[in-house]
Amino acid sequence: MASYVHTHEITQRLRVVPEMEIGDGSVQQNVITAVVVVCRCEDSDNPDLGVASTDPWVSLDLDACTAADFEPLADMTALPDRCVTYLDQWAADQRGGLEQQLAGRVNAPREEPAPWAGGPDGVDSTSDAPAA
Repeated sequence: MASYVHTHEITQRLRVVPEMEIGDGSVQQNVITAVVVVCRCEDSDNPDLGVASTDPWVSLDLDACTAADFEPLADMTALPDRCVTYLDQWAADQRGGLEQQLAGRVNAPREEPAPWAGGPDGVDSTSDAPAA
């Protein structure tokens, strides 16, 4: 049974458009349109599977944004709460896909040294081949 552990990080990497129209038709300057969000998933019962992750640019939904909602970029000390809520939900929506990536690794082919190989790198040190 898998025990998935999910984490996500809303990074400080912003995609900003110098001037654009937002949802209410008003034109605003320095509008954040996307943020990089890093999502990770690990199976605590099977750490050999490694980490499944994704780190795309996540576009923000500006359709409902109004001039009253808008805060100038230079005045911001953090992303607005509505953006964080949207990005947190986006991260939660990625969980199933990341779990599937890890589940697919359970029976995936992997490279291993032959148990009869002489050295740690799989090279047989007892070969009859002439020395170079």
